[in-house]
Amino acid sequence: MLSKDKQVTFEEDNTDVKYDDKGEIKVNSQTVMEGGDKDKKAGGDKEEKEATVTYNQLIVPKGKHSTLLLSDGTKLWVNAGSHVIFPVSFKGNKREIYVDGEVFLDVTRNEDNPFVVKTDRMAVEVLGTSFNIKSYGHEDTDDVVLVTGSVHVRTETGRKAELIPNQRFRCTSIGDVDIQTVDVYDYISWKDGLLQYKKERLSVILQRLSDYYGKPIRWEPELERLTCSGKLDLKDDMEKVLNGLTRMIPVKFVKQDDCYYFSVTPLNSKPME
Repeated sequence: MLSKDKQVTFEEDNTDVKYDDKGEIKVNSQTVMEGGDKDKKAGGDKEEKEATVTYNQLIVPKGKHSTLLLSDGTKLWVNAGSHVIFPVSFKGNKREIYVDGEVFLDVTRNEDNPFVVKTDRMAVEVLGTSFNIKSYGHEDTDDVVLVTGSVHVRTETGRKAELIPNQRFRCTSIGDVDIQTVDVYDYISWKDGLLQYKKERLSVILQRLSDYYGKPIRWEPELERLTCSGKLDLKDDMEKVLNGLTRMIPVKFVKQDDCYYFSVTPLNSKPME
C-alpha cells in the first residue's frame, strides 16, 4: 500500500521490493513508482513536506513471503501473514518501522541514526545488526533473536534488556520476560525456506505450518505431549510436508473442508503413506 491510497498487488509467492533514496520503488525488478524528482517539480515544497510524513505498508498474506530493501539499505525478509509499516525515506535522526508478524532484518549501520522496530508489546533499537523479530497479534508472546551485533529491547511495561548474539528475548502479553541462549538458525531458517526445530512441541510446529501456508490445522489434545526434532522444506507443498511429519512421529491427519485434522496414531497402526 503506497502513499495516496495507491495499492499494488502481486500474485507471486515471493516478491522482492526495493526502495531507493530517490523514492523509486521496484517490485521483482518492475518499477511501480518513479523517483520523486518529477513530483517535486510539479508540487514544489508542499509535496516534499508531505513526503517527510508519508508511510507505506507491505502486507504479506499467508502462504506467501517477501523481501524488502529500504531506502537506507536495510534489508527485511518478511514472513507469511505479516505486515510492515515504514517511511518512504528516513528523515531526522531516527529510523523507525512497525512490524506485525515475523521479520528478519539486516540493518545498515548508522551510529548517528539508530534503527527502531516497534510492535504492540515492545521496541527494539539497534545501530546496525541482524536479528529476527516475531510479533503476531494472535499469539501471546513476542520474540527477538539476535544473530550479530547487539540490540536494546524495551517492553511496553518498562522492562529493558540488552542482548548479545545467540540470545532470545521473549515477552508475554502479561509482561513476563525471559532471556535464553538458543540456536539462532532454529528461529531464522524460515527465511531460507526451511523450518528447523529441536525437541519442539508438535503443536507449535503445526501452528507455524498453518500460519506459513495459510491453511487451518487442528489437533487432538493428546498431541500436546509430543515433541520432535528435524527440518522441513517449506518450498514443498503443504500436504507433502505434513506427510513427512507422519513418518517421523506417531500421528496421522485427514483433510475435511480445507482443514487438516491431526490425531495420534495407535501403536499398532502403520504410518500414513
